[in-house]
Order: sequence, then structure tokens, then C-alpha cells
Amino acid sequence: MLFIPFLLFSAGAVVGCPGSDHKDRRFLAPLPTDRRSPCPALNALANHGYLPRDGADVSLDEFLDSIDEVFNVDPSLIQPLVEAGLVFSTTGMNETLNLDDLDHQADPREHDGSLSRSDLFLGDNHSFNATIWNQVSRHFRNKTITIETAELARRDRIAAARAANPQFNFGDDQNGASLGESAFYLKVFEVAPGKTSHVWTEVLFREERLPWEEGYKRPKKQIIGDDIVAIVTAMSAVP
Repeated sequence: MLFIPFLLFSAGAVVGCPGSDHKDRRFLAPLPTDRRSPCPALNALANHGYLPRDGADVSLDEFLDSIDEVFNVDPSLIQPLVEAGLVFSTTGMNETLNLDDLDHQADPREHDGSLSRSDLFLGDNHSFNATIWNQVSRHFRNKTITIETAELARRDRIAAARAANPQFNFGDDQNGASLGESAFYLKVFEVAPGKTSHVWTEVLFREERLPWEEGYKRPKKQIIGDDIVAIVTAMSAVP
């Protein structure tokens, strides 16, 4: 689901982003011809123009620069993931890929039990699925999301997907990718140690929009591998 270790607006709708740093990065819902990935974060970057809005011919540098500019994630975490995705590029060039190239099911990081998408066996594993996200977000009853709450929501979603899909694909590698995806949003949208903004998370997943309007700011401290590992470890320790 989520390329980073880790859509409700009608086409053409415009939402302005407050703050001098983002006035030129308005939200524009994708056109029917625009390419998008199964990753809400990458789609949000394209919807705001940090990545090419058409989602086509995206370079390694564009991925690294946009993720750094918006989320302040160490580029060394992202570069291997982008380079692995380039294997599935359909652009005809080794240096770029289209966002929908990341749908490729041969990628071992792809897995069933997405927090916001259906499984391939059940049909569309690319588009946002409000029913599935509602099942996840019903666990988020407070203004902030704790690591324990996020992990219980993730496990509930995996159990539901496993029950519905006789070809459920979820081994150790896929579980690791799933944990990393949750750790990503928990860290990027962290408002206090171990607490993540519920509103910002909802905006990203449900609208594929960056929550500038709701007060999100780029983290002051760069997010590094140890940060993600610490959250994954804490999630894995939840009874």
C-alpha cells in the first residue's frame, strides 16, 4: 500500500494552503488522466505539486527532494525504496517511474491488508476504499493516536483482510512493510512523544491532501531510521 516505509474532492477542486512556504503548493484533485500510486503520502505530494502533478516520469531526485521538503525524512531511508521501484518502471527510462508503476505486485513490499485499500484478489488494490479506512479509523476515538491504538487498528484490519481473502499475502516481509508504513505516519504526524495527530492522519489517508490547513508543519528534527525502528519495536511489543 504505502511506498514510504511507509479522495473525496471532485476533479479540478482547489484548496489553498496557508503559510508563506506553501502558497504555491495548492491542493488540486487529480485529473482522470493523472497517474497515482497506492500510497497516500506520495499521492498527496503529487496533488500539491511537490511531485509532478500528472504523476508521470518522476525522478529519484524528485522523490527525495519532495519527501525531505514536506516530511523531513532522511533521504538515505527513501533512496533504496525508490531505486527498487525503478525496476518496475514503464517510462522507458531507467531513471524515472510513473506513480502507478508502484502498483506492481511482483514488488515484495506490496502486501494485502492495506489500511486504506482492498486486496488485489478482491478487485481494486489501487484506489482509496472508504469502507476499509472507516474500519481502521474507528479505533481512533481521541484527538491523538497512540502507538498501541495504531497497532490494534492495524491488527484488526489484517484479521479482517485475512478472513475475506483466501489468497491473503502476508508473510514476514509483508508484515515488516506494514509495520513500517504505520510507523511512518505515526512519526511524521507526531505532536508529542508517542502521540500522533488524528486529524492530520485522517486528512492524509481520506483526502490524500497534506494537512497544512489543519496546522501541520514539517518536523523540525530529521526523521531517521532509528526513529522508525523504535516505533516498529513498540508496535511489535503491544500485547
